[in-house]
Amino acid sequence: MKKIFTLIAAAFAAITVNAGEIFSVMLVEGAADLEVGGQSMAAFGTDYSSDNYTMTAGARVEINNGHSNAKNYVSGGKFNLNGSGGSSVYVGLPSGVALKAGDVIRLVNATQKGGAVSFDDGKVSSDNMNDANEYTISEAEAGNTSFYIWRGASKPTFQGIVVERNEGQAIAPAIEVSNKTVVMSCGTEGASIYYGTAPGVTAATGTLYSAPIAITQSVTYYAIAVKDGLEASKEVSKNVEYYAIPSTAKFGATLEAPTDIAEGGADEELSSLTSGTYTATSDGVLSNSAAWQGKAAFKGLVKVKGNITITTTGSEDIVGIKVIGIANSSSTQVVTAADMYVTTDGNILPSRDGDEPGTIEFVAAAPAKSFVINIAGQSRVKFEVYTGTSASVNKAQAAQGAAAPKKVLTKNGIVINDKYNVAGAQVK
Repeated sequence: MKKIFTLIAAAFAAITVNAGEIFSVMLVEGAADLEVGGQSMAAFGTDYSSDNYTMTAGARVEINNGHSNAKNYVSGGKFNLNGSGGSSVYVGLPSGVALKAGDVIRLVNATQKGGAVSFDDGKVSSDNMNDANEYTISEAEAGNTSFYIWRGASKPTFQGIVVERNEGQAIAPAIEVSNKTVVMSCGTEGASIYYGTAPGVTAATGTLYSAPIAITQSVTYYAIAVKDGLEASKEVSKNVEYYAIPSTAKFGATLEAPTDIAEGGADEELSSLTSGTYTATSDGVLSNSAAWQGKAAFKGLVKVKGNITITTTGSEDIVGIKVIGIANSSSTQVVTAADMYVTTDGNILPSRDGDEPGTIEFVAAAPAKSFVINIAGQSRVKFEVYTGTSASVNKAQAAQGAAAPKKVLTKNGIVINDKYNVAGAQVK
């Protein structure tokens, strides 16, 4: 993607900011649509009339289209990055203003939870903003004078972006999911974290956080940070859902490249493997992997992209599927499954630069003969299929508090979206 190093022609006097709102850009009601050409950018105030927005004096806002087709990046009175994961909103803070640890970047009137913040123009396809569409600046990120907003995985549309500074207050804790545990941390050195499962946590009523919390049930955690001499942080929350392939499920089949294919040779379609079936739709690719790039870790993996239908013809239904594989490129690849929950910490296959394939585990919302696995980008995988009965799965789901199927994406073990009722839900 083109790097953006835009010089602001006018010279602005240094601005001293101590507290409150240090930056804001807000679209006005009825703001006109803004189309940005392919592989180009549009600057507020130059390519987009100031009649459509309000913005902190001396700041710079640009919308960067990272794809080849022109798109409307302001539509319906909101910023809209939904059409392109490679596009972003760039914010340059006013001259003399730099981010401090504890500053909060927030999306205003967002339609979905999530979104992503970065400090360079490298695409971010997973969320790092919390359920309130907020991102807290860490000590390591302090000093930056600009940042980017990406759609991440949740694809929120939003009316505006603000940066808030709260001097004299502890930084709100972060609540994350890693290795099937809930991990809490705080950017204020020496602060204590107190948590509970109902809003209104205080140091007196909450539980002191001391170690990662094992995820054994679906629950919402609320937390604050407290330190002597500072005001308690604002309260944050994180909804955590628990799913697992039932212990009663039986290992049904491993769907992988058969020996005569895996040893080498030209690409060819695979079908009717062991007791299951690969079925490729028009955008699916099934072909030989053959110790690709000289790595033994790739043997038995099949090159796949798009929708892959896995079907069992046995007497029992599919209750779980494990996808074991690695991306075909230097980028990670997202895997989702219609009507299935993700039970692992992430649903992203590692890049080919990793040493080993990753494992993504799905459990059926309701057992069925067939499920569709979607591989967002070209990857090399094999599937493990688990079968069982409706009674055993439904009982397990009731105990786990299963909800309607959702689409959930993660990065580095952290769940970043939970709002799309279309495919694959997961611990978050």
